[in-house]
Amino acid sequence: DSALRDLAALPKGHLHVHLEAAMRPATLAELAEEMSVEIPPVSGFSGFTAFADMYQGLLAVLARPENLVRLIDEAVADAASDGAVYVEFGVSPQFYLETFGTVEAALDAHLDAVRIAGERHGVEVGLMVTVDRTEPLAEAIALAEAAAARAGRGVVSLGLANEERGYPAADFAPAFDIARAAGLQSAPHAGELVGPESVWQAIHDLG
Repeated sequence: DSALRDLAALPKGHLHVHLEAAMRPATLAELAEEMSVEIPPVSGFSGFTAFADMYQGLLAVLARPENLVRLIDEAVADAASDGAVYVEFGVSPQFYLETFGTVEAALDAHLDAVRIAGERHGVEVGLMVTVDRTEPLAEAIALAEAAAARAGRGVVSLGLANEERGYPAADFAPAFDIARAAGLQSAPHAGELVGPESVWQAIHDLG
């Protein structure tokens, strides 16, 4: 029917895409075999804790810098094939300390890779640096400072993820103050595992 159009041709923005979870299943299998690591289960979770453990398991295949670059290129290519003109990846440079040495070096590696992939596939890419709410505030502040220093150079927002129960958003207000002062968007998860009070904290305490 000529009145119908391909949805892939509709320009879209894809926001808040957790980078590691955007890995192609075939790529996961291939890299796991290359690195002799067990592929983590990617379905059938019994709860959030099991999901979080799986997500951490994805990192085993990304310990090589070239594998991270491949992940980013393929994720941007997949976004382009879906008709996305903008994609925003949630990234956790703290996951890559062993590979790159510092949070700053890891974040710069992400930025270099998304710039190249974005140019190759014709997609604008932004990064949301993601704070782990189960880690100390000092780590969150270090991430916020690294993100703030790269505002306008590909980093666009600060996120907050992982277990909400026992880790209130309000505890991370100092980190989000740093990010917002640099012009970054505030993009925390809220209300996944705790009730409306978590959403209100995200609004009032994290802006």
